[in-house]
Amino acid sequence: MKSRRGFTLVELLIVLSVTTAMLLIGTSVLYLLKQAQVNTRQRLGFERNVTRLARQFREDVHRAGAMERLPKTPNSPNVVTWSLAMEGGMAVHYEVQAGSLRRVQTADTTNLHEDFRLPPGTEASIEGPAAKTPWATFRLDVTDPTTAKMRPVHVEAVLGLDRPHTAQGEEVRK
Repeated sequence: MKSRRGFTLVELLIVLSVTTAMLLIGTSVLYLLKQAQVNTRQRLGFERNVTRLARQFREDVHRAGAMERLPKTPNSPNVVTWSLAMEGGMAVHYEVQAGSLRRVQTADTTNLHEDFRLPPGTEASIEGPAAKTPWATFRLDVTDPTTAKMRPVHVEAVLGLDRPHTAQGEEVRK
């Protein structure tokens, strides 16, 4: 009897089947890892955005001399706008709308717009100072916990904390 050379058709089919199964499993794992990376990057981007917004809100309120809610306009009835009056005729407006928050800094004739995208499943709100307290509040509440993978954010700031304070009749010295 002669020794056999080569492989049978059944052996080749088995090797091809196992190789195909391993490639499918590897492709599935790579796809899941890519999706996890995209979701993580998006979540971190939203968190970085919200952190920057919270820090900017606190700084603006601390520098502001007054804060008031502006009346709604017929062009945009769903937008809530808060105005902060700063020294030197500068003003900062916060426009709260669904899915985003816009910060508009106005000085003389120059406007600087900064848009903050909010994470899905969250809702932003701003509350101005009450009659007896100088506290302004920014809140980012989770409205849909299935889509929002973050905790609620609550930032309180004291109106005019960083402004120079003087006694009556005194001038501010710099």
